[in-house]
Amino acid sequence: MIHSMTGFASVSNQNDAYITEVNIKTVNSRFMEISVRIPEILRIYEMEIRNCFKDFFNRGKFEISISLKNKITKNALEVNNDLVEALTAQVFEINNAYRKKDPEAKCCFSANDILMYPGVITDRTGGSDDLQELIFNSVKECMKKLNESRALEGEKIKDFLNGHLSAIETLRKNIIDRMPEIVDWQKSKVSDFIKQHQVKVDDSLLEQEIILLCQRMDIAEELNRLSSHIEQAKHILNQGGICGKRLDFLMQEFNRETNTIASKSINTEITNSAIELKVQIEQMREQVQNIE
Repeated sequence: MIHSMTGFASVSNQNDAYITEVNIKTVNSRFMEISVRIPEILRIYEMEIRNCFKDFFNRGKFEISISLKNKITKNALEVNNDLVEALTAQVFEINNAYRKKDPEAKCCFSANDILMYPGVITDRTGGSDDLQELIFNSVKECMKKLNESRALEGEKIKDFLNGHLSAIETLRKNIIDRMPEIVDWQKSKVSDFIKQHQVKVDDSLLEQEIILLCQRMDIAEELNRLSSHIEQAKHILNQGGICGKRLDFLMQEFNRETNTIASKSINTEITNSAIELKVQIEQMREQVQNIE
């Protein structure tokens, strides 16, 4: 199965103490790139979260965001009164220091500022083990969902590429069918030129020049290699797996053969076919960039 590198997945879960939502979006990249946005309380799990990606994906640019909310219940929060008392005393001293400079100075701290201080409020709704289990179950579920989405998108890309490979094969056959007629046309053109301008040319020498001309415009080898590339691309697509880089290299080979065909062309039809080949290959290359 082929996987696309673009996709999005979202998962929401909860336990007795927490509600979490995990979102992952991904785009194509040559390597594995991971951007993590999580609450500070989950920062201790960041490395493990990053390692989870390696179990599901091989390359791509990923952005994962995790939100976390407490389920507030009666007596769920415990206030550290000793710490509040110490902080209040410090606030009182700071305010007095301000008033010595400005007797009309107002209090520059609020009760909310004190409550936000680390350690003032302790959550008793659940332990760290419960939180870790919730987060990693949600992360893995989201990654599995994303992988399924990327597989579906990969199948669409596969169908798209197979369609373009068929179009390239049709163009290749059209060129082959036209080649004998084009060679005869070129010979006739040379003969007409000689007759029109009454040029005296040795018949054997003329034949040699025509043979050399035919050799220079011979694209049989390029067309054969193009056929081989088509078969190889189909084999890679059917085989599936991690094949994006192999297909990308193959697109370069397609382009190389097409450029040679265009450079050897002495006929508008062949030139137009070569241009159409390049259009088909470029459209394939754009999609190949999205394959893992």
